[in-house]
Amino acid sequence: MNNFEVKNEGQSPDTKQSIIRKGYKYQATIIGIVFALGSILTTLSMYLGTALLILGILIPPLSIFPVLIIEEFLMEKMSNYSVYAITTIITIILAVLLLLSLLIFLRSIRKKIEQKIKTSKRRIIFFFVAILFIIQPLGLYIGFVLGVYQNAHSVFYKPHLNVVMYTFAISGLAFIPIGLLIDVVKNNYIKKNS
Repeated sequence: MNNFEVKNEGQSPDTKQSIIRKGYKYQATIIGIVFALGSILTTLSMYLGTALLILGILIPPLSIFPVLIIEEFLMEKMSNYSVYAITTIITIILAVLLLLSLLIFLRSIRKKIEQKIKTSKRRIIFFFVAILFIIQPLGLYIGFVLGVYQNAHSVFYKPHLNVVMYTFAISGLAFIPIGLLIDVVKNNYIKKNS
């Protein structure tokens, strides 16, 4: 067992516990699995006709809605470019945003560990909710760039809504390797600081 002692966020400094516990060691991976399963279940709810149907219809389109606003803006400002070019630009922007947000989050975890403060579940969940608005559109736009789907316009119409639903489940799987990466980096920082 590691002797690296920490205080929890929001607890007094005299409340200490070991940072390496089974639940904490793979905390982000477990949360990533929950988010991935949530994405799959949200998609399945649309097809199974369950009580979660409203969530299945609302969450996927709402998760890509902010990017559609950006797409409309770019379509208007860059009217000389093809839809494919604009979709590629948006895909690159989303990929860079995902990498930057992940690097910033990992840096904040490192600072917490250096201060001997445990990263809370709430912080990881908040990060995953924030990147939901990057990961889900990124999966959709990668499909458009690769030619798997048609353009992104009118996602609320039935044919495009099905594409959004399908990619919501697939791109939701990205939460698992992201959670694993966070845990690996976090646990390496802990080993270096103990």
